[in-house]
Amino acid sequence: MTRISPVMIIASGLAMLSCAVVLMGDFFFGYMPDRERQLTQVRKRVTDMVAIPTIDMLSRGELERAATVLDRLVEQDADIMSIGIRRNDGRLLLSTTEHRTRWPDDPQVTLAAHHAVVPIRTADSAWGALEVSFREPGGGVLGLLDSHPAIALILTLMLFGTATFALYMRRVLQPFDPKSVIPERVRAAFDAMAEGVVIIDNQGRIALANERFQRLCGEHTEPLAARPLSGVPWLAATLSDERTEHPWIRAMREQREVMGTELSVESMDDQPMLLVVNCAPILDARRRARGCMVTFDDVTALHRANRRLEYTLRQLQDSRREVEHKAADLERLANVDYLTGVLNRRAFSTQAEQAFSHARGHRQPFSCMMIDIDHFKRINDTWGHAVGDQVIKAVADTLMKCTRDGDLVGRYGGEEFCVALPSIGLTSATTIGQRIRETIEQTVAASMPEHVGLAVTTSVGVAVYDRRVESLHALISAADGALYEAKESGRNRVRVASADQDQTEPEAAS
Repeated sequence: MTRISPVMIIASGLAMLSCAVVLMGDFFFGYMPDRERQLTQVRKRVTDMVAIPTIDMLSRGELERAATVLDRLVEQDADIMSIGIRRNDGRLLLSTTEHRTRWPDDPQVTLAAHHAVVPIRTADSAWGALEVSFREPGGGVLGLLDSHPAIALILTLMLFGTATFALYMRRVLQPFDPKSVIPERVRAAFDAMAEGVVIIDNQGRIALANERFQRLCGEHTEPLAARPLSGVPWLAATLSDERTEHPWIRAMREQREVMGTELSVESMDDQPMLLVVNCAPILDARRRARGCMVTFDDVTALHRANRRLEYTLRQLQDSRREVEHKAADLERLANVDYLTGVLNRRAFSTQAEQAFSHARGHRQPFSCMMIDIDHFKRINDTWGHAVGDQVIKAVADTLMKCTRDGDLVGRYGGEEFCVALPSIGLTSATTIGQRIRETIEQTVAASMPEHVGLAVTTSVGVAVYDRRVESLHALISAADGALYEAKESGRNRVRVASADQDQTEPEAAS
């Protein structure tokens, strides 16, 4: 839809104001002529001028001369259409050609705008009358304008006044038009910018807006010059109701740049559009704000790409955690005994070798225990393999509870376990072994009261690293030898491997 320019609106308003002034002047002072009254007065004078010589000729009996004069008057005066002399009895004594058709039939007609009557009297009575028919005003617009000069004046003022005011306003306002002040190359540079750029005055009104800003939300069809930036519809819907908090107003008030303000607005396709607004005040020589340059950077695509990237990263992180969990599960399955939850023999050997190498390199004590469940074959034969598995798991749980976090517990064989004790010497290792043996004896069978008569004991062999031990394998072999001695000496007891150490241990009842 074509929008009327502000210049034409102002020019039309000035023309209507001029008409109003003219009408008010006529109302109070009456300087505009009454066309109908003037016409009536002129025709009355003309009728009187015609009547005087005609009556004189009639009084002398010169009827033919009077008829000739009347015909000549009708021919010479375009305003007179017909003339007639009528006696009191209604008979026409003299008349021009068209008088019978133009004169009304009503004998009571006296004086009107188009018909005039002048009485003819004798010395003592009325003899007749002189009748004059005048031209009627034309119809249509021209006739209306001819009979009503005020309307003609108003139309003239509206047409020619609007055109005159428009030309005048264009000349006067041309220096204030941004298009005429700003060079075309500067405007082209503004229009070439990817961001929407607006320059406003110190009242917040738009002085210049590039094409990108006008296209942001369909505003390219609306003129923006002299329009408040805060009043642009798609901006007003997302701005704060407090005008002083708008970023460009704050930039001018505080005389500093206001950067990175984010606005979420609705676009033409009803999709949210994210704009980053940056404002830089325009200061004069006295450091007073004369306006502000405002840029609107559409980061919707970047924002959506970032959201997609964040979603992808979250998926990758979830996948990585899932892979880590699966890897941990696989590592646990590879390193942990499926029945007891302690290290299997391969994993125990690897980790114990590392701990042993560290202790030997730093000359720290290192102990190893071999633990075997006494008469385990009898438990399987008497109570079944399911109960035997429960006993093995209960023993493994006891070992985990009786050792430290840094100690290593592994299932070395079917019912045989190996425990590595870094930084533990002979006395402490023997004490730990004795505590393990007693705890197993007291708790494992008691935890399965449904199996009446079940008894679970263990034999423990302890070996401690010294300079004569060259490897972890040798240390485990020494502990295994001590375990064999414990079994040979009656089971349910602890034995140490070194002959130089005191091997006398308190025995428990078999």
